[in-house]
Amino acid sequence: MGAARAAMFAAPFGVFLATQAANAAPIFTPVGNLTGSFSLRVITTHEQKIFNASGNGPYASSLDVTEITQIFTNTTVTEQATAEGFAGRPALDPLQQNLSIGLKSFASVAVRSGSYIGDVSGAAQAEARSQLFVPFMVTGLPTGTTGTMTLRLKLDGDIAVGPFIGGSNGTQKSGYAEMYFWATGLNVIDLCPYYGNAACWALYRAAPTDVLRFNNPNQVWDLAIPFSAGSVDSFNMQLWSTAKASATAWVNAGGAADVDNVSKSDYLHTAALDGIVDLRDSSGNLLTGWTVTTAEGFDLNARAAADPLSVAAPVPQAALLLGLGLLWRTARRGRAA
Repeated sequence: MGAARAAMFAAPFGVFLATQAANAAPIFTPVGNLTGSFSLRVITTHEQKIFNASGNGPYASSLDVTEITQIFTNTTVTEQATAEGFAGRPALDPLQQNLSIGLKSFASVAVRSGSYIGDVSGAAQAEARSQLFVPFMVTGLPTGTTGTMTLRLKLDGDIAVGPFIGGSNGTQKSGYAEMYFWATGLNVIDLCPYYGNAACWALYRAAPTDVLRFNNPNQVWDLAIPFSAGSVDSFNMQLWSTAKASATAWVNAGGAADVDNVSKSDYLHTAALDGIVDLRDSSGNLLTGWTVTTAEGFDLNARAAADPLSVAAPVPQAALLLGLGLLWRTARRGRAA
Protein backbone atom coordinates (compact mmCIF):
# COMPACT_ATOMS: atom_id res chain seq x y z
CA MET A 1 0.00 0.00 0.00
CA GLY A 2 2.78 2.46 1.04
CA ALA A 3 2.56 6.05 -0.18
CA ALA A 4 -0.57 5.37 -2.22
CA ARG A 5 -2.54 4.41 0.90
CA ALA A 6 -1.09 7.31 2.85
CA ALA A 7 -2.30 9.73 0.17
CA MET A 8 -5.81 8.32 0.42
CA PHE A 9 -6.06 9.16 4.08
CA ALA A 10 -6.07 12.95 3.84
CA ALA A 11 -7.99 14.57 6.73
CA PRO A 12 -11.49 15.98 6.08
CA PHE A 13 -13.42 18.37 8.32
CA GLY A 14 -16.87 18.56 9.96
CA VAL A 15 -18.53 18.61 13.37
CA PHE A 16 -21.49 17.04 15.23
CA LEU A 17 -21.68 16.87 19.03
CA ALA A 18 -21.14 13.66 21.01
CA THR A 19 -20.65 13.77 24.76
CA GLN A 20 -19.80 11.53 27.65
CA ALA A 21 -22.83 9.97 29.33
CA ALA A 22 -22.23 12.18 32.37
CA ASN A 23 -22.29 15.39 30.31
CA ALA A 24 -25.29 17.47 29.23
CA ALA A 25 -27.33 16.59 26.13
CA PRO A 26 -25.55 17.22 22.81
CA ILE A 27 -25.76 20.62 21.10
CA PHE A 28 -25.78 20.19 17.33
CA THR A 29 -23.27 22.42 15.54
CA PRO A 30 -22.64 20.75 12.15
CA VAL A 31 -19.99 22.35 9.96
CA GLY A 32 -19.03 19.52 7.59
CA ASN A 33 -19.57 16.01 6.26
CA LEU A 34 -18.00 12.61 6.08
CA THR A 35 -15.88 12.07 2.98
CA GLY A 36 -14.59 8.98 1.27
CA SER A 37 -14.82 6.80 -1.80
CA PHE A 38 -16.63 3.68 -2.87
CA SER A 39 -16.11 1.30 -5.80
CA LEU A 40 -17.74 -1.86 -7.11
CA ARG A 41 -16.52 -4.07 -9.95
CA VAL A 42 -17.96 -7.27 -11.36
CA ILE A 43 -16.31 -9.27 -14.13
CA THR A 44 -17.50 -12.26 -16.13
CA THR A 45 -15.73 -14.00 -19.00
CA HIS A 46 -17.40 -11.92 -21.69
CA GLU A 47 -18.63 -8.85 -19.82
CA GLN A 48 -17.18 -6.31 -17.42
CA LYS A 49 -19.06 -3.63 -15.48
CA ILE A 50 -17.57 -1.06 -13.14
CA PHE A 51 -19.29 1.33 -10.74
CA ASN A 52 -17.43 4.11 -8.95
CA ALA A 53 -18.69 6.73 -6.52
CA SER A 54 -16.88 9.29 -4.39
CA GLY A 55 -17.67 12.33 -2.29
CA ASN A 56 -19.62 12.92 0.89
CA GLY A 57 -21.03 9.93 2.76
CA PRO A 58 -23.16 8.18 3.61
CA TYR A 59 -23.66 6.32 0.35
CA ALA A 60 -24.71 2.85 -0.76
CA SER A 61 -24.93 0.93 -4.02
CA SER A 62 -25.05 -2.51 -5.63
CA LEU A 63 -24.10 -4.10 -8.94
CA ASP A 64 -25.28 -7.50 -10.23
CA VAL A 65 -24.36 -9.18 -13.52
CA THR A 66 -25.56 -12.59 -14.68
CA GLU A 67 -24.26 -13.83 -18.01
CA ILE A 68 -25.40 -17.00 -19.78
CA THR A 69 -23.26 -18.05 -22.74
CA GLN A 70 -24.39 -20.83 -25.05
CA ILE A 71 -21.36 -22.69 -26.38
CA PHE A 72 -23.19 -25.42 -28.28
CA THR A 73 -26.55 -27.15 -28.19
CA ASN A 74 -27.38 -27.91 -24.53
CA THR A 75 -24.01 -26.51 -23.56
CA THR A 76 -23.99 -23.33 -21.45
CA VAL A 77 -21.83 -21.43 -19.01
CA THR A 78 -23.65 -19.30 -16.43
CA GLU A 79 -21.57 -16.72 -14.58
CA GLN A 80 -22.88 -14.44 -11.84
CA ALA A 81 -21.00 -11.68 -10.04
CA THR A 82 -22.58 -9.42 -7.40
CA ALA A 83 -21.01 -6.60 -5.40
CA GLU A 84 -22.81 -4.35 -2.93
CA GLY A 85 -22.03 -2.18 0.06
CA PHE A 86 -22.36 1.06 1.96
CA ALA A 87 -20.26 3.59 3.85
CA GLY A 88 -21.48 5.79 6.69
CA ARG A 89 -24.76 4.04 7.43
CA PRO A 90 -26.92 1.38 5.74
CA ALA A 91 -29.37 2.76 3.19
CA LEU A 92 -32.25 1.06 5.05
CA ASP A 93 -31.45 2.84 8.31
CA PRO A 94 -31.22 6.59 7.56
CA LEU A 95 -31.45 7.53 11.25
CA GLN A 96 -28.57 5.35 12.45
CA GLN A 97 -26.10 7.54 14.36
CA ASN A 98 -23.15 5.19 14.81
CA LEU A 99 -20.71 5.04 11.88
CA SER A 100 -20.37 1.80 9.95
CA ILE A 101 -19.27 0.38 6.60
CA GLY A 102 -20.17 -2.92 4.94
CA LEU A 103 -19.47 -4.85 1.73
CA LYS A 104 -20.43 -8.12 0.09
CA SER A 105 -18.95 -9.88 -2.95
CA PHE A 106 -20.41 -13.01 -4.57
CA ALA A 107 -19.26 -15.01 -7.61
CA SER A 108 -20.62 -18.24 -9.10
CA VAL A 109 -20.02 -20.35 -12.20
CA ALA A 110 -22.13 -23.20 -13.56
CA VAL A 111 -20.99 -25.27 -16.56
CA ARG A 112 -23.52 -27.48 -18.36
CA SER A 113 -21.68 -29.33 -21.10
CA GLY A 114 -24.53 -31.28 -22.72
CA SER A 115 -23.34 -33.24 -25.75
CA TYR A 116 -20.42 -30.93 -26.50
CA ILE A 117 -16.97 -32.54 -26.72
CA GLY A 118 -14.06 -30.33 -25.69
CA ASP A 119 -13.27 -27.74 -23.04
CA VAL A 120 -16.00 -25.66 -21.44
CA SER A 121 -15.03 -23.04 -18.90
CA GLY A 122 -16.23 -19.93 -17.12
CA ALA A 123 -15.10 -17.41 -14.52
CA ALA A 124 -16.66 -14.66 -12.42
CA GLN A 125 -15.21 -12.07 -10.07
CA ALA A 126 -16.76 -9.45 -7.77
CA GLU A 127 -14.90 -6.72 -5.90
CA ALA A 128 -16.12 -4.04 -3.51
CA ARG A 129 -14.02 -1.39 -1.77
CA SER A 130 -15.01 1.40 0.56
CA GLN A 131 -13.13 3.97 2.59
CA LEU A 132 -14.51 6.53 4.99
CA PHE A 133 -12.76 9.57 6.48
CA VAL A 134 -14.22 10.80 9.76
CA PRO A 135 -13.50 14.24 11.24
CA PHE A 136 -13.65 14.86 14.97
CA MET A 137 -12.73 17.50 17.52
CA VAL A 138 -12.02 17.21 21.24
CA THR A 139 -13.09 20.17 23.39
CA GLY A 140 -13.54 20.75 27.12
CA LEU A 141 -9.79 20.24 27.70
CA PRO A 142 -6.98 22.84 27.62
CA THR A 143 -6.28 23.73 23.98
CA GLY A 144 -3.32 21.78 22.65
CA THR A 145 -3.69 18.84 25.05
CA THR A 146 -2.54 15.76 23.17
CA GLY A 147 -3.42 12.17 23.82
CA THR A 148 -5.34 9.16 22.58
CA MET A 149 -9.05 8.58 22.11
CA THR A 150 -10.01 4.89 22.29
CA LEU A 151 -12.94 4.03 20.04
CA ARG A 152 -14.57 0.60 20.20
CA LEU A 153 -15.37 -1.08 16.88
CA LYS A 154 -17.21 -4.33 16.15
CA LEU A 155 -16.29 -6.30 13.03
CA ASP A 156 -18.18 -9.35 11.83
CA GLY A 157 -18.86 -11.39 8.68
CA ASP A 158 -17.84 -14.59 6.92
CA ILE A 159 -16.23 -15.92 3.75
CA ALA A 160 -16.74 -19.21 1.94
CA VAL A 161 -15.41 -21.01 -1.13
CA GLY A 162 -17.37 -23.92 -2.60
CA PRO A 163 -18.80 -26.40 -2.43
CA PHE A 164 -17.40 -27.64 -5.71
CA ILE A 165 -19.93 -29.86 -7.47
CA GLY A 166 -19.27 -32.14 -10.51
CA GLY A 167 -18.40 -33.60 -12.84
CA SER A 168 -18.29 -37.10 -14.30
CA ASN A 169 -15.35 -36.31 -16.59
CA GLY A 170 -12.23 -34.23 -16.07
CA THR A 171 -12.81 -30.94 -14.28
CA GLN A 172 -10.79 -28.12 -12.79
CA LYS A 173 -12.25 -25.80 -10.15
CA SER A 174 -10.83 -23.03 -8.01
CA GLY A 175 -12.14 -20.22 -5.87
CA TYR A 176 -10.88 -17.32 -3.82
CA ALA A 177 -12.56 -15.13 -1.21
CA GLU A 178 -11.02 -12.43 0.94
CA MET A 179 -11.66 -9.44 3.15
CA TYR A 180 -9.30 -6.76 4.42
CA PHE A 181 -10.08 -4.10 6.99
CA TRP A 182 -7.90 -1.13 7.91
CA ALA A 183 -8.53 1.61 10.45
CA THR A 184 -6.57 4.32 12.21
CA GLY A 185 -5.23 2.89 15.47
CA LEU A 186 -5.95 -0.75 14.58
CA ASN A 187 -3.39 -2.98 16.31
CA VAL A 188 -3.10 -6.33 14.51
CA ILE A 189 -0.75 -9.27 14.15
CA ASP A 190 0.34 -8.96 10.51
CA LEU A 191 -0.52 -12.33 8.96
CA CYS A 192 -2.25 -11.13 5.79
CA PRO A 193 -1.13 -11.92 2.24
CA TYR A 194 -0.35 -9.01 -0.11
CA TYR A 195 -1.30 -6.14 2.22
CA GLY A 196 -0.17 -5.37 5.75
CA ASN A 197 -1.49 -3.78 8.93
CA ALA A 198 -4.99 -5.15 8.35
CA ALA A 199 -7.54 -7.44 9.87
CA CYS A 200 -7.95 -10.11 7.20
CA TRP A 201 -9.48 -13.38 6.14
CA ALA A 202 -8.35 -14.88 2.83
CA LEU A 203 -9.21 -18.38 1.60
CA TYR A 204 -7.98 -19.94 -1.65
CA ARG A 205 -9.31 -23.32 -2.61
CA ALA A 206 -8.27 -25.54 -5.49
CA ALA A 207 -9.53 -29.02 -4.62
CA PRO A 208 -8.28 -30.85 -2.66
CA THR A 209 -6.03 -28.13 -1.15
CA ASP A 210 -7.07 -25.14 0.95
CA VAL A 211 -4.82 -22.18 1.75
CA LEU A 212 -6.06 -19.95 4.58
CA ARG A 213 -4.62 -16.67 5.85
CA PHE A 214 -6.46 -15.43 8.91
CA ASN A 215 -5.86 -13.20 11.93
CA ASN A 216 -9.28 -13.46 13.55
CA PRO A 217 -10.88 -10.29 12.16
CA ASN A 218 -14.30 -11.00 13.69
CA GLN A 219 -14.02 -9.46 17.12
CA VAL A 220 -14.27 -6.23 19.07
CA TRP A 221 -11.35 -3.90 18.32
CA ASP A 222 -10.22 -0.89 20.32
CA LEU A 223 -8.89 1.81 18.00
CA ALA A 224 -6.22 4.08 19.52
CA ILE A 225 -6.71 7.42 17.74
CA PRO A 226 -4.43 10.42 18.45
CA PHE A 227 -5.94 13.86 19.08
CA SER A 228 -4.97 17.42 19.89
CA ALA A 229 -7.66 19.27 21.87
CA GLY A 230 -9.18 22.25 20.08
CA SER A 231 -8.05 21.09 16.63
CA VAL A 232 -9.94 19.16 13.97
CA ASP A 233 -8.42 15.69 13.73
CA SER A 234 -9.56 12.69 11.70
CA PHE A 235 -9.48 8.93 11.47
CA ASN A 236 -10.33 6.50 8.68
CA MET A 237 -11.83 3.08 8.07
CA GLN A 238 -11.35 1.06 4.89
CA LEU A 239 -12.86 -2.29 3.87
CA TRP A 240 -12.16 -4.50 0.86
CA SER A 241 -14.13 -7.57 -0.23
CA THR A 242 -13.35 -9.92 -3.15
CA ALA A 243 -14.81 -13.18 -4.47
CA LYS A 244 -13.57 -15.17 -7.47
CA ALA A 245 -14.86 -18.44 -8.94
CA SER A 246 -13.77 -20.44 -11.96
CA ALA A 247 -14.62 -23.82 -13.43
CA THR A 248 -13.49 -25.83 -16.46
CA ALA A 249 -14.82 -29.14 -17.75
CA TRP A 250 -12.93 -31.34 -20.18
CA VAL A 251 -15.67 -33.26 -21.92
CA ASN A 252 -15.04 -36.41 -23.96
CA ALA A 253 -17.20 -39.03 -25.59
CA GLY A 254 -17.82 -40.56 -22.17
CA GLY A 255 -20.61 -38.09 -21.41
CA ALA A 256 -21.47 -34.71 -19.95
CA ALA A 257 -19.55 -32.91 -17.22
CA ASP A 258 -21.57 -30.47 -15.14
CA VAL A 259 -19.62 -28.24 -12.74
CA ASP A 260 -20.79 -25.71 -10.13
CA ASN A 261 -18.60 -23.37 -8.09
CA VAL A 262 -19.39 -20.53 -5.66
CA SER A 263 -17.29 -18.01 -3.69
CA LYS A 264 -18.44 -15.24 -1.37
CA SER A 265 -17.12 -12.63 1.02
CA ASP A 266 -19.98 -11.32 3.16
CA TYR A 267 -19.13 -8.33 5.34
CA LEU A 268 -22.31 -6.40 4.67
CA HIS A 269 -23.45 -6.02 8.29
CA THR A 270 -20.13 -5.40 9.36
CA ALA A 271 -17.70 -2.77 10.71
CA ALA A 272 -19.56 -0.58 13.22
CA LEU A 273 -18.27 1.87 15.82
CA ASP A 274 -19.59 1.13 19.31
CA GLY A 275 -18.85 4.19 21.39
CA ILE A 276 -15.91 5.97 23.02
CA VAL A 277 -14.07 3.94 25.66
CA ASP A 278 -12.01 6.80 27.12
CA LEU A 279 -9.59 9.64 26.43
CA ARG A 280 -6.09 9.69 27.93
CA ASP A 281 -3.32 12.24 27.76
CA SER A 282 0.12 11.57 26.29
CA SER A 283 1.26 10.15 29.66
CA GLY A 284 -1.63 7.69 29.80
CA ASN A 285 -3.64 9.54 32.45
CA LEU A 286 -7.43 9.27 32.22
CA LEU A 287 -9.11 12.51 31.12
CA THR A 288 -12.55 13.78 32.14
CA GLY A 289 -14.78 16.69 31.18
CA TRP A 290 -14.19 16.28 27.47
CA THR A 291 -16.62 16.57 24.58
CA VAL A 292 -16.04 14.94 21.17
CA THR A 293 -17.68 16.25 18.00
CA THR A 294 -17.87 14.53 14.60
CA ALA A 295 -19.69 14.68 11.25
CA GLU A 296 -23.27 15.89 10.97
CA GLY A 297 -25.89 13.27 11.78
CA PHE A 298 -23.51 10.94 13.63
CA ASP A 299 -22.46 10.43 17.24
CA LEU A 300 -19.17 8.73 18.18
CA ASN A 301 -20.77 7.70 21.47
CA ALA A 302 -23.66 5.92 19.71
CA ARG A 303 -23.72 2.17 20.26
CA ALA A 304 -23.71 -0.40 17.48
CA ALA A 305 -26.74 -2.62 17.04
CA ALA A 306 -26.66 -5.81 19.11
CA ASP A 307 -27.29 -7.93 16.01
CA PRO A 308 -25.44 -9.39 14.13
CA LEU A 309 -22.54 -9.15 16.56
CA SER A 310 -22.67 -11.03 19.83
CA VAL A 311 -19.11 -10.38 20.94
CA ALA A 312 -18.87 -8.40 24.16
CA ALA A 313 -15.24 -7.55 24.86
CA PRO A 314 -11.92 -6.99 23.04
CA VAL A 315 -9.83 -10.08 22.36
CA PRO A 316 -6.18 -10.10 23.55
CA GLN A 317 -3.58 -9.99 20.80
CA ALA A 318 -2.36 -13.50 21.63
CA ALA A 319 -5.80 -14.89 20.85
CA LEU A 320 -5.47 -13.79 17.22
CA LEU A 321 -3.40 -16.89 16.52
CA LEU A 322 -6.15 -19.32 17.49
CA GLY A 323 -7.77 -19.34 14.06
CA LEU A 324 -4.68 -20.25 12.06
CA GLY A 325 -5.33 -24.00 12.16
CA LEU A 326 -8.92 -23.79 10.98
CA LEU A 327 -8.48 -25.01 7.41
CA TRP A 328 -12.11 -25.81 6.78
CA ARG A 329 -13.53 -26.39 3.35
CA THR A 330 -16.03 -23.67 4.07
CA ALA A 331 -14.56 -20.85 6.09
CA ARG A 332 -17.17 -20.39 8.80
CA ARG A 333 -18.11 -17.28 10.73
CA GLY A 334 -15.66 -16.61 13.56
CA ARG A 335 -16.70 -14.81 16.74
CA ALA A 336 -14.77 -13.74 19.77
CA ALA A 337 -16.00 -14.98 23.13
